[in-house]
Amino acid sequence: MINGDVKLPSQEDMKKVAAVDELNWQTRFGYDSKRVKGLVDFQVYCDGIAKIIGVMPPLRKLFFTKPWVWFKIMFGPFTMHQYRLVGPQADPKRAEEVFAKQPVGDLLETSITASYLMLAKFLSFFGFSRFKPNEF
Repeated sequence: MINGDVKLPSQEDMKKVAAVDELNWQTRFGYDSKRVKGLVDFQVYCDGIAKIIGVMPPLRKLFFTKPWVWFKIMFGPFTMHQYRLVGPQADPKRAEEVFAKQPVGDLLETSITASYLMLAKFLSFFGFSRFKPNEF
């Protein structure tokens, strides 16, 4: 972070990560990645930064300890409040207050997302690592 609480990786490590990321985005976005430089999947990008600074929400733990917060993260709109649950500058009480007010998708949307999540988790158990859901 800017105040020095979190040490950045070395320049060499950051360049390696940037090269891997660039290849990932080019593969993911194809022609558009050549046309629009810096095109990223916003949630995946934010999660990457969250891992570096130690604020990634502990989804597996939340699933068992605060299922309604987990449910809002998984099926509600993507917001930055999930990155205030743990780590530097955490304010879990305020984050949970925000999650309490957030809507979730309708039943069909939530069911489709939940089905995909369960199928991906199931496939990842059998060695299909590319189907492993992020952090869950």
